[in-house]
Formats: sequence, structure tokens, C-alpha cells
Amino acid sequence: MKNSNKNIEKINQTKLIEKICDVTAIPSNQISTVLNCLEKNVSDILSSASQDRDVQVKLFDGLIIESKHSEPKTKRNNITGETIIVPERLNVSGRITRLFEKKINQ
Repeated sequence: MKNSNKNIEKINQTKLIEKICDVTAIPSNQISTVLNCLEKNVSDILSSASQDRDVQVKLFDGLIIESKHSEPKTKRNNITGETIIVPERLNVSGRITRLFEKKINQ
């Protein structure tokens, strides 16, 4: 059973920028620009996946985001029996390797 009373520390982009500023002394507006550019580039690269080519972005050692093309499918609604056509799409997923987990647990 999960511990529902556990506190969760959530780090948003603003807090992350502050932490980076404290370590590097780089102005927050420059760090924000870099992070926004990184996000745009990663999403553009992941959007480029196609029928012929899946895409994988390695953000850090052990933190990987993948985009895979999925063909259109015909499915049936179990309740109504209606046939539904699911359009082609890109499935995006993240993967954390043992190396990254090992770094966190040191």
C-alpha cells in the first residue's frame, strides 16, 4: 500500500532556474532562454518521427525521450460495439536507464 501522507517536493522550471543560477552565477533570463530553446528543439525533433524513422533524444546520460510513429487502427468500443478509427499519431515516451538511477542513489 502506498503512503498517501508522503510529502512530494515539486520542482518547477522557475525553481530549477533559481538553483542553476545559484550554482553558475549565470543570469536567470539567459538560463530561461536556454531551457525554452531546449524544449522547443526537443519537441521539434520528436515531432519529426515518421513511418520510416523513429526518433530518440538523449537529454542526459541515462535520460532518454523517444517518439515512435503509430499507424491508424480500427478498434471496437466494448460497450456500444461501435467501430472507431484511431488516426495515426506519434507515441512519445521517456526512459530512465540504470546508469541514471545509479547516479541518483549514490
